[in-house]
Amino acid sequence: FGIMSNGPHGRARRDSIRKTWGEGNTLFFLVAGDWTDVEDEYNNIRDILWIDQPEQYRNKISSTGPRKGAMTFKSEAFFIAMYNQVLTQSPNVKYFFKTDDDCYVNVNHLEREISAESEEKPVDYWGECHELEKPYRHPDTRWYVSYPDYPYAYYPKFCSGLGYVLSPNFLECAVGEGHVEKVPYLTNEDGTVGILAEKCGMEPSISSWLNVEWHIRDDMTTKISVQHNVKTEEVMMELHGHALAQDV
Repeated sequence: FGIMSNGPHGRARRDSIRKTWGEGNTLFFLVAGDWTDVEDEYNNIRDILWIDQPEQYRNKISSTGPRKGAMTFKSEAFFIAMYNQVLTQSPNVKYFFKTDDDCYVNVNHLEREISAESEEKPVDYWGECHELEKPYRHPDTRWYVSYPDYPYAYYPKFCSGLGYVLSPNFLECAVGEGHVEKVPYLTNEDGTVGILAEKCGMEPSISSWLNVEWHIRDDMTTKISVQHNVKTEEVMMELHGHALAQDV
C-alpha cells in the first residue's frame, strides 16, 4: 500500500492506520517536506517513503522544468520505488494499491473485489474510474492545468486517487519502459496516472468500479473497500470494528 500523507501534520492519521487496517500489511507512507520533521518516525517505524521535495499540493513549476513537490510527484516516486526495490526482491507481489491517509481500506473486501474483477479480465489499473473528464483551466483552481502543459480537451480514462489498484505489469510498462519520465507533469495526479495507463494500453474499466465511498455514512456497516474522509482515529477505529465483525 502506498499512502499519501502530509509530513508532521499526518502523524496521527498514520498511527491510526498502523493500528487498524494497516496492521499486518506492507505500508509505504508517501511523505515529503523537511527531513527533520519525520526523521525519528522514519528510523523507528521504517514504513515511510520520504521524498526530498516540498510538501505541497500544487506544483507551480512548468512541465518543462524539474518535477518538484505536489501529489503527482509522490505517486510517481511510489511507482518507481515499487518497481526498482520491491518487485526485484519480491517478484511474487500481485498488486499494489495507492490511497490517502484519510481513507479506511477494508483489505479483505478489497481482495475479494479484485479477485472478482480479475475473473473477467486482467486487473492492471482499476478503481473508481472516469472518462471524458475535462482539465481545469481556471488558474485559481486547485487542479489548474495550462494549455501548454496539456493541450487536449479531455483526460484519458483515469481512476480516483483515493484508491486504485496497480499490477506489476503496469509498473513494468510505466517505469520499466520509461513512460513515467516522459508524460506531461500535471497537478492533477489522477489525470497523470490516466495518461500513463493510456500509454501502456491499460485503460481502466468504466463499466465496473471498485466499491468506494467519498463521505462517511450513518450506516458504517455497509461493505465497501475504501472509505474516504476519515478525519479522526475514533472513526477509523469504528470502521475497523465493523470490518472485523463482517469477516467473522
